[in-house]
Amino acid sequence: MRQDAEVHAEEDKKKKELVETRNLAEQLMFTTEKTLKDAGDKVTPDEKRPVEDAVMKLKGVKDGNDLEAIKKTTEELSQAVQKIGEKLYSATKEKEEAEKKPEEKPKSDEDKSGDKTDEKPEEPKNKDTK
Repeated sequence: MRQDAEVHAEEDKKKKELVETRNLAEQLMFTTEKTLKDAGDKVTPDEKRPVEDAVMKLKGVKDGNDLEAIKKTTEELSQAVQKIGEKLYSATKEKEEAEKKPEEKPKSDEDKSGDKTDEKPEEPKNKDTK
């Protein structure tokens, strides 16, 4: 039995790597499709097309036994979706910066009306209750 395990160890290792690579491909496809759905109209159809094509290509090879083809196609999809991610990130960053700018304006005299400079500070309460 031990000899049998040793004989098939390399084969088992290859099968395990194939299964792990398929799982990675499926996770990437799911995440990519979710990203495209969540992006909505923030990404143009022309920008989505290469990503969608890469997803379809990966769907076609992921169930095969060619480990290198799955890895290569997974990498192609990863690079394609990265471009979408960069665009979404930069759009979010620009929006945040635009929202910050109004807050950075110096306060006018009207904004300072909440200052309590004319009031006397409260005296501490005496804790001695003899």
